[in-house]
Amino acid sequence: MDSFQPGSGHIARIRQALLDAQRQAESGQKAPNGRHVEDALAEAEESIGNIVALIDRALDRDMAEAEESGEAERERRAWHPSYRAA
Repeated sequence: MDSFQPGSGHIARIRQALLDAQRQAESGQKAPNGRHVEDALAEAEESIGNIVALIDRALDRDMAEAEESGEAERERRAWHPSYRAA
């Protein structure tokens, strides 16, 4: 599998922070909180999941665009000069 992802270091850290926040929101729902806090945490968990999905879709579109434009191929060759496309 190809590992080309524009800005992958920063994006990976943002995704991880969001996933951590999502898990915390899920865990918070199990703690003894009031109904309103539990509802807010449930909404937060869902919203964070939607944001992660939005980022993932954007990464997929950027990757497809990079493949179509040849940018991904140039990136692979820059990192691996002996690389040959299959």
